Parts: sequence; C-alpha cells; structure tokens
Amino acid sequence: QAPERAASRGHRLRSGGHEPEIGGGRLNQAKRGRCRGPDPEELCHCGNIANWICCDAVRTMRISRIVFKCLLVLFSLFGTQAFGVDNKSLRDLDLINTLNLKGTVYHVQGVDLDDEHIWVTSADTGQHLGHLSMFARATGKLEKEVTVGGKERFHPGGISTDVDSIWIPVAEYRPNSTSVIEQRSKRTLALLYKFDVPDHIGCLAVSPKYLVGGNWGCRLFYVWDRKGRLIRKFTNSEANQYQDLKFFGNYLVASGVVTSTSGSIDWLEWPRMRVIQRVLAGTTSRGVPFTNEGMSIDKEFLYLLPEDGPSRLFIYRYQARSSP
Repeated sequence: QAPERAASRGHRLRSGGHEPEIGGGRLNQAKRGRCRGPDPEELCHCGNIANWICCDAVRTMRISRIVFKCLLVLFSLFGTQAFGVDNKSLRDLDLINTLNLKGTVYHVQGVDLDDEHIWVTSADTGQHLGHLSMFARATGKLEKEVTVGGKERFHPGGISTDVDSIWIPVAEYRPNSTSVIEQRSKRTLALLYKFDVPDHIGCLAVSPKYLVGGNWGCRLFYVWDRKGRLIRKFTNSEANQYQDLKFFGNYLVASGVVTSTSGSIDWLEWPRMRVIQRVLAGTTSRGVPFTNEGMSIDKEFLYLLPEDGPSRLFIYRYQARSSP
C-alpha cells in the first residue's frame, strides 16, 4: 500500500499578517517540513488549530499501524510455538534429488506418485484444455497423457490417488463457478466415475471414506463421501491458500502459498483442522514458491512440483508424522 503523504500546501503567514514570502526560507520550510503544531509566535502551515489536530491524529494512526504490523511479525515468528505448532524450514531438509519431467507440461496444478509412476495435472489455458500426464518415476519420461474435464470446466487442480484410482477436480477457470470431480484409473487413465460440484474446487484429498476439497484460494473446505454426497462444509481458518492436499495417517497435509514469495506445508489434525506441524518454504532458483502448486508425501519423502513446464520435481528426505 502506498504511504500516506501530507496534503496541505498552504503558505505560512508572517506574524504581522503580510503576504507569504515567495521563495523565502519560511515557505520552503513549510513545503519540506511536517506539521509541528502552533507555537507562541505563529501558526503552523496547516493554517489553523483544527487542521493541526487532524495532522496529529494521522501521525497517531501511522504509529498504530506500525505497532500492529510489528505485532503480526512477532506472532508469525513466536505465536505458533505458543499454540503448540512444530515449525520447520524447508532449507533444513535434505534435497536428495531434482527430477526433470521429460514431456510437455503446461500450467502445473497437482502431483501424486507411487513406486513406479508420477501423475501430474496441468492446464493449457490458451487452448482451454486440462491434462493428466503419467511419467516414469525412475526416469521422468512421459508414458501416457489424456485430457480431463470439458469445454467450460477444463482447469484441473491438486490431485490424490488411492489403491487403484486418481481423483481429480476439474473446474471452470474462475471463482464461484462449478466443477466436476473425476475418478480415473491409475494405469489406463480412463474415466471411472464423476460427480458435479457447484463451486470451483482447486484441490482434493481422498481417504477410504471421504473426499476433501478446497475451493478457489481454499477459503472453504468441502467433505463428500466417495459417491459425491456432501457431508460437511466449513471455512479455512488459515491464511494459507492451499493448492494440493493429501491424507497421511491422521492428518490432512496441505501445501500452499501465503505471499508471492512464501508458503508452507501444514499438517492439519483431522477432523479438528488444527495445525500441528508446519514446514515453511521460500522460492526455487526460478523465483517460484516451492509450495506454489503440486505436493505429495510418503513415509520417507516430501515431493514438491511448483513450476510450469519444463517442470522439476523436488524430492526432500523427511520423516513425516502420521499420528499425534
């Protein structure tokens, strides 16, 4: 936000009531200086006592804003520890591999993987096409690709897999719109089942009983059964705009951005949605937040796919907690 600037351009009057000095020291000082209030010999350049009081109020507001911002910074640094959140930094984790995906990837949205394959969703916003791509985990080579969604609902989101399926939200490319949730085969990528949702769903997690999705900016969470019946809808109390979600043990692990240069991976205790653990993240060498888009996790590793094509999968060694 642009800083406030002094608005008064009035000239100082000499104590004798004569015209203001053009080019004189008093006028130049008035233009450069701030309102300092009346003194025994002359009024300040605000012109009267009422304006001086207004200037003083503005200064007080400025100080209050500075104090408030300082308190926010202090809370972000120390407040989470006070509430039992275990904070870590991505910089402290071991980056064991950076895998280049060998194939066309558009605007990356989500990622999940198993021992053999990596599945990635991306959006070709120019052609209004959503893509689901399958890569070999060992080499990063593209093995299969299909389009998802349709003409209006072409924008896929963060994805999750279970034993045999990939669950993908595909939405219109605007907030407060509609989506279709697709269940596809992990091996053939063929469509198995789908249901409609009257909101833009941008990320999705799957468990044996439930599906959990977040809307545009993840301001709302939705919970459905695996047939698409809505069970619960509630507000996201965190500032993090989650982009990819995964169930991991008793936690919903959620990755997203807080600012244009920072984000975090949060361990949310399910179903209370209380943050238990947080990994703070910065940006890649391309200036993209590590938590910008795709994220997955298993018992030993944390996987991040933040960049559009040519995309890199960052693999960190991380002993993740799966239960309280």
